[in-house]
Amino acid sequence: MKLTYALVIILLILQGGCFNSQTRDVPVNQPLGYRAEPQVVTKLKVPNQDTKMEVDYPVAWPNLVISCLSKNIPWVRGDANFTGQVNGVIGNTSFGCDENKAILIKPTELKPNAVLSFNADDVKGLDSPKYFLWLLNTEHRLIPYNIDEDSIIVPTDEGEYLYYLLVDWGKGDNTISYWFKVKVVQ
Repeated sequence: MKLTYALVIILLILQGGCFNSQTRDVPVNQPLGYRAEPQVVTKLKVPNQDTKMEVDYPVAWPNLVISCLSKNIPWVRGDANFTGQVNGVIGNTSFGCDENKAILIKPTELKPNAVLSFNADDVKGLDSPKYFLWLLNTEHRLIPYNIDEDSIIVPTDEGEYLYYLLVDWGKGDNTISYWFKVKVVQ
């Protein structure tokens, strides 16, 4: 009998084992006990990038367009607490890219003082999207960046700038964050 139990335990370990936290049936960056509701997701591939960076983005979530004149600025999803429902509550954050991955995004070249516009889809029953923006500084800290409702002016100084945009649709847990990168050139 003891031999049978020992054999069963050994087989479980050899199968990829429930004892290895790296192979648990939970999405990466989610705590044990997390049970995702089934939903259709798409893999976003950021255009014009040097590294492969795919992030799940459910098709039911609102679309975001960041643009400068007729040029769309690529983005990757950061963390999200989005239900799409009035008074919806999220138990676990849907983790996306952090600054360490976002730094790898190939920047979009823009002229000094270019105006970037943000346009996120409206969600029925929720508030109009509100935008909050931060800039990652050289010490890898997010500092608030001036935003005029749904647009910004990029800096005059040449260089690369990594931005963190939070879009909030209000009325509960309805926020999604995004990373995008621009390179100011003369």
